[in-house]
Amino acid sequence: MNAVMRNGEEGEKRFLAALFITASEVVNPEDRFYADVLLVIAAHSHIWRREIEDEIEELVSKGWSRAASEQSFALRTPKIHAPAILTACHDPAHGLKKAAKILLAVNNAVRLFVPEQILAQLRNLAQE
Repeated sequence: MNAVMRNGEEGEKRFLAALFITASEVVNPEDRFYADVLLVIAAHSHIWRREIEDEIEELVSKGWSRAASEQSFALRTPKIHAPAILTACHDPAHGLKKAAKILLAVNNAVRLFVPEQILAQLRNLAQE
């Protein structure tokens, strides 16, 4: 599944692979982060954004709440990042705005490079 997501497969296949990983209960933080970023960025420009964004937010929020609580050992400096992730998961925002806030909180907690262009898109979403 991870290979499909990362190896330049067609957009729909990547989206479905990301959705499958995001919905999984036990996923390593780097794979969850990669899948969630892909999902949120793709949903932002999707024709059905309004219909799917609350479900994506719920999946991202539940996944990172679980990861910060039950898999904090897999995060970089968990005593700092786990509380920040949990705070973002309980933010009153909703939809892709909340999902973007969570992913920005996660960014420094995982060992994965995210291009500045993607981070800028997440920042813009978090401020909508």
